Amino acid sequence: FANKRATHILEFDGFNRTVDEFYSSIESQKLESRLSEREQQAERKPHAAKDEHAKRLGALQHVQGLHIRKAQAIEANTHRVEEASAAVNGLIGQGMDWVDIGKLIQNEQGRSNVVAQMVKLPLKLEENTVTLLLDEATFEQDEDEGYGSDRTDSDLDSEDDDTFSKKAKSQPAEK
Repeated sequence: FANKRATHILEFDGFNRTVDEFYSSIESQKLESRLSEREQQAERKPHAAKDEHAKRLGALQHVQGLHIRKAQAIEANTHRVEEASAAVNGLIGQGMDWVDIGKLIQNEQGRSNVVAQMVKLPLKLEENTVTLLLDEATFEQDEDEGYGSDRTDSDLDSEDDDTFSKKAKSQPAEK
């Protein structure tokens, strides 16, 4: 080993000192390893938190975009939303059962009633919600083929749709 300059030889005065030095060097290596592992964990935590926040922000921005699209569709079709809510409110006001309202809307959809075709079945009247399919006037048709699903409370006040309301009045209310 004397001819190899890359090798460093340590000399100790006895076996006990050699063993002490050996085990103390192993302990120091373990401590250094633990310290470096903790440093790496400390570096990873902010990066993981930053990534998590970026994902949350992206999801919130996506939801915000959907809400903006829905609001624009409602604004573009205000008269349609009012007609549908008035028709459903009229049926509820007459005391018609929710199941019967759904059946009536389904029948009217089969008869190509414009207002009835906007209503997405099944109704969610127990949640005080009616889902409408509205045209998205401001968006291209490559997104959802020009239709967005928008919800409106069923207790908005507006004018009745004549044909939809007349059909409702002719149907007996069953409970």
